[in-house]
Amino acid sequence: MIYGVGATYEDGSVDHFSSFIAQGIICVGWDKKTAPAFHAMLAGMSVGDTVFIKSFSPKVGLYIKAIGIIADSDVFESNLGSARKVKWLFSANSKEQWLKFGRMYDKYDFMRGGTLYPEFNPNIVQAITDKLTKGKNTKSNEVISIENAPRECLVRAGVIKECEIHGFDYIINEDKLQDAYKIASAFVRDGVVECAQRTLTDRIRDLFDTMPEYCYNCAKEAD
Repeated sequence: MIYGVGATYEDGSVDHFSSFIAQGIICVGWDKKTAPAFHAMLAGMSVGDTVFIKSFSPKVGLYIKAIGIIADSDVFESNLGSARKVKWLFSANSKEQWLKFGRMYDKYDFMRGGTLYPEFNPNIVQAITDKLTKGKNTKSNEVISIENAPRECLVRAGVIKECEIHGFDYIINEDKLQDAYKIASAFVRDGVVECAQRTLTDRIRDLFDTMPEYCYNCAKEAD
């Protein structure tokens, strides 16, 4: 399946596109009571399904800003709402790189204005497929230094998180460590990090082994 998702909140006035890309996620910002259908659709996505971040208005139609695949089966709460992990395969660095479709006039544009929807138009599906196929053997636009990559892998896999109050990292789910290694493998393969895979996985393990299981400052304040 292919799904389109919006990244603008508060009636389109706040754009979280860069956060979706940086965090490797898509989100539904509405709560479950307000938008149960969107949450059911988010939970029903399968690992490997294609997703794209879209911009749509009735006047100018559809634009696609990024394309990726669902990378994990978990639905989790992020700072932007209920979320799924995504491996982004294409993300535009400017408006000139957006895939531009305009109005499709296929009696389905009313769906494209929503937060999340399944896309079936054959022209759009083909364009997404062509974009991913064309970029298959090229390096990702994303580049992460070897110094920052171990933490990035652990964060994206949901192994660690940063304390929102004190800014210190701590472990939240060590069972996800293998997922961090998978992300590391993808980073090396796609040229996001320039190093040997073993080097990156060793650094991930070293960082994990030194990571606390809770924020010390929060624990002190609780005493």
